[in-house]
Amino acid sequence: MPRLGGPQLATAIRRARPKIKVILTSGYSSSIVDSPSERAWLFLPKPFGPRALLEAVAASLGEKPVSG
Repeated sequence: MPRLGGPQLATAIRRARPKIKVILTSGYSSSIVDSPSERAWLFLPKPFGPRALLEAVAASLGEKPVSG
């Protein structure tokens, strides 16, 4: 994103809607999206498959993923 990075966007969204769930994805190191003061999102490193996406969404919602 040219003007706003993912962590900055996630922070702005969480300010407007504190209960919204955010999952950031990146091909870069997770240290790029780590925030020392607040981690208001889940990080999913690329590449990822359907299973990892399902697990990230379930974790974000505080649920256990469906096995299968």
